[in-house]
Amino acid sequence: MGFLEDFFAKLAKKKLKKEAKQFYVRDILGWAKKKRKSPRPPAPIVLPGDLFLTTSETWPSKIVRWATRSKGEAESRVSHVGMVSTPGGLETAHGIEALRNVTEHGIWEARRRTRAERLAIYRPLNLTEAERQLIVAEARAHVGEKYGWWKLLFHLLAKLTGKVWFKRLLFLDDYPICSYLVGTAFQKAGLTFGVEGRSADPDDIWDFVTTNPEKYFRVRHLDLI
Repeated sequence: MGFLEDFFAKLAKKKLKKEAKQFYVRDILGWAKKKRKSPRPPAPIVLPGDLFLTTSETWPSKIVRWATRSKGEAESRVSHVGMVSTPGGLETAHGIEALRNVTEHGIWEARRRTRAERLAIYRPLNLTEAERQLIVAEARAHVGEKYGWWKLLFHLLAKLTGKVWFKRLLFLDDYPICSYLVGTAFQKAGLTFGVEGRSADPDDIWDFVTTNPEKYFRVRHLDLI
């Protein structure tokens, strides 16, 4: 009798193990199938006049962040700024920015090779549609112009001497740098980033948009592309 009880006990145990294994495999396959079919989060929709601010760990980015950091201020978060020129999803929208030249091109496409770059997007809430178009038109008027590398020296002098008025010497509209392009375009609509448009740097713009949520809405966190 004891032999039969042991035999059936072992048989039941084997059956339970087999069923448990089947359930486990079924659950794993079901989870994988569900995960494979889960929809990709939609890309944010951007509008003309939205700002995109970027940073990376390259040495030019580090130098710009160092040079634009004010005394006693936390480390600058961004080193470059541009604006959206055509609406759409982030992966298809175009923007205007001062690189080697002032260029209008696909925002995402231009950064496909630099995966280490971080990008944030902020939307001005105090602009009419007409003002958005005015700002974009002002920036677009500079497309093709060469980048004003020498203007960075005035930002560096302001950093080293503590004399902000060095930035006010940036009076030439030709050869714009990235923040100059954005600052002067927004000034056409009567808006500034807490400083005169021509003397704005990426850190000034970042500080203003991140500390004025009633004026600027964060569309995208400063995150890897």
